[in-house]
Amino acid sequence: MSTDTPNTQIITPASEPETSNFVRATIAGESYVQIDRMNETIPWSEPVHALNWFNTRWLPLYNFYNFIAARSVARVGGKPIFKGELIKHITGDTNDLRSVLLIVRYPSPLHFKNMAENLYFKVVSILRSLAVKEFTFCLTHIVKEVKVPTTINSTLSYAVHHFRGSVNTIDKVQAAVSTSNIQMEFSSCKTHSLSTGNASGVTKPIPALMNGLILLSAADSSALETLLTSADYQCIVDQTDSSFIGLFKRVM
Repeated sequence: MSTDTPNTQIITPASEPETSNFVRATIAGESYVQIDRMNETIPWSEPVHALNWFNTRWLPLYNFYNFIAARSVARVGGKPIFKGELIKHITGDTNDLRSVLLIVRYPSPLHFKNMAENLYFKVVSILRSLAVKEFTFCLTHIVKEVKVPTTINSTLSYAVHHFRGSVNTIDKVQAAVSTSNIQMEFSSCKTHSLSTGNASGVTKPIPALMNGLILLSAADSSALETLLTSADYQCIVDQTDSSFIGLFKRVM
């Protein structure tokens, strides 16, 4: 996806819902996407990172969708920070396996809502629906600040640990890599859930397999594999409700 910002003013939300624990983006007629915050102490004005975790029917079509949807993301101040494709499954239930991870930063959930309501974005999103399968999505808050460089370093290898469990998992992984040449590039935990609904009261959650994500990098993949298959790291995995770990090739 291109990260170039178009020559248009960034669209900002008109107001913050303050005490409300959900906001709705109108999609078509009386159909909507609802964003629920899981903790009422989290301000609606804080930045979030969208975790797109999915398989594809046709990857070139999804990549084309990324390209033409980039202007809608940039128009609300959004910025894709990492896109990777799975190259090796290390551990975890294959039911949790997804081949593509895309992380996008938005200035707030309300900026994401503005994008979802944009007509152009709604139209191009038809291509996404055709291109992907087993799509999962959630909005998260950063635990560790993003360090991922804006340009791809072809000498780096990446690993993703996607998990269900406590935020303490992130602290444990940080401790595990602190004495190595492995870097924790990014980590976040789910703070908002999404669902679709309509006027008849029918609602359907948008799937989110995991509630936490850790992105690691190293100069070579063997260092990542050594860490991720070690007995010490397995102890961390065993303390989560579920984990999926794989090596990824960064493509954006």
